[in-house]
Amino acid sequence: MNRKSVKEELEKWMKAYENSAPEDGLINSFSLSEPATEEELSSKEKELGVKIPKSLRDFFKNISAGIVFEFTFDDYKRKELPHDFRYLDNSNMEFGLEVLDNSQYSQIMDTIKNNPDEPWTDDFGQVWKDKLAFVHLGNGDVIAIDLASESGESVVFISHYDDKATEIAPNFTMFFEGWLKAGLVNPSYVGIFLTDGESNEKTKIWRKIMLGSETERAEIIREYKKTVHEKPERTVIFQAFVALGVIVVPFLILFLIGMFVKLFK
Repeated sequence: MNRKSVKEELEKWMKAYENSAPEDGLINSFSLSEPATEEELSSKEKELGVKIPKSLRDFFKNISAGIVFEFTFDDYKRKELPHDFRYLDNSNMEFGLEVLDNSQYSQIMDTIKNNPDEPWTDDFGQVWKDKLAFVHLGNGDVIAIDLASESGESVVFISHYDDKATEIAPNFTMFFEGWLKAGLVNPSYVGIFLTDGESNEKTKIWRKIMLGSETERAEIIREYKKTVHEKPERTVIFQAFVALGVIVVPFLILFLIGMFVKLFK
């Protein structure tokens, strides 16, 4: 992996996402910053008070100090996707040296200190301890490097929902290579692609859907729907009939009961 190959792959994916973009002026775009200098890296380490893990440091120094990647699907294009892939219809992601942060632990410890009797405080702090976050999601989730892992390089996903750190890659290099192959999908879901086994079937399917020809795209969508027995979406008319039935059937039953009672009086 080098800067040239990363840029080419990003451009390939952005072109694919642009073909699925809405026509209302929303812009799908990306930017690849220049690599960081040794002075910038040392300054950040001094600010953080920790050494940046080698795999991440090498990325910043040799490939880019940061990436911004944004895309949104047109609603019609989204509905063309197999149901299991529709959650990948947008991403607004920024990561890099500037957003590198290890302050969550101290913030969490302040929260625990102010809520000493809450049951959730028992293991809450340990989840965030020694984590160097490099991607922050708007809902409070983060992707970070676990500095306390055996290698000091393990990449984990920390969910705000259950406050659990789940390993998704042994180091940043493997994390980013897998993420790039999957088109820098929304970071909330990247773990699904990285933990899909050695075959990375989801990544293969997603690449064929987005990067294949129209014929390949149609074929893989058709085969995938057949394999997972995906049910077609109910139409608005069908849903209207169901709703009408829910309202009408009880009245019909009451009417028939009334007729039955009158008949045998």
